[in-house]
Amino acid sequence: SFSKSPVPPRRYKYLPHHTDSNHPDARSSKAADLFVCTGGGPGFMEAANRGASQVPGGRSIGMGISLPFETGLNPYVTPELAFEYHYFFTRKFGMAYYMQALVAAPGGFGTMDELFELMTLKQTGKMNRNMPIVLFGKSYWQTILNWNAIAEFGTISQKEVDDLLFTDSVDEAFDFITSRLEELQRTIAK
Repeated sequence: SFSKSPVPPRRYKYLPHHTDSNHPDARSSKAADLFVCTGGGPGFMEAANRGASQVPGGRSIGMGISLPFETGLNPYVTPELAFEYHYFFTRKFGMAYYMQALVAAPGGFGTMDELFELMTLKQTGKMNRNMPIVLFGKSYWQTILNWNAIAEFGTISQKEVDDLLFTDSVDEAFDFITSRLEELQRTIAK
């Protein structure tokens, strides 16, 4: 999740039950093979870091940004994997360089900036075109943008819309990401 600004629970109806990091998939062997990288903040980011930290051998990366109103990284970031950036563009580069999948949670301009830049890199072939992208918080993402209309205007393809997973389910997001990554590994192995 790239959401840097915490979404107040009173304004986002999914926050309380979607940030429960005691989810059983968080402890699976597949999860132990993955690094989780977030902006290191509260809310969805903290839940992702917490879930990763609870997996035996789990690694949880925090890539914070130095801002006057930020209090530092959440306590679930693995200490040796804690980074703080002064500029947004260097943080985006750091995240994008190693990224194999993206889960974006509801957020503001920073979230949109990071999401759209990564989608542009994917669209233009600068990143793996098969990289799974999950937009967590289905009604949020389907309300703020009319994705199908953008495709109808021809500025993105319908396939690019169809490749996105809009979900409220941790299980569905996890299965989507791991199956896509396994498929990518099989393709590379050929």
